[in-house]
Amino acid sequence: MSVQQTLARIERRLETVERLLTDQTDEVLDVDALQALTGISRSAIYQKTCSRNGEAPELPHFKRGKRLYFRRSEIITWMTEHRVKDRSQIEQEAVNHSIGSRRNAS
Repeated sequence: MSVQQTLARIERRLETVERLLTDQTDEVLDVDALQALTGISRSAIYQKTCSRNGEAPELPHFKRGKRLYFRRSEIITWMTEHRVKDRSQIEQEAVNHSIGSRRNAS
């Protein structure tokens, strides 16, 4: 197989991967698929989609009749929006805070 043929084959495979990734991003999930994706129990999913005391539900979702649906991209965003800071980020914030405190004291 020539180098050009190998490159063409790699390019086709990359295009396939890109298409699959793009298609999955906006995939619509039902409760079972959401449970498989997140590991959250069915009861917890239903609790997180309920509105309480006029507050918006925790999980972004759609409702069609009695069925719930979720957009994969929104669930991934929801799952990753509360990132825990690592040690270096906390240390940097402490340094920035102490520098700011010294400036305000002067």
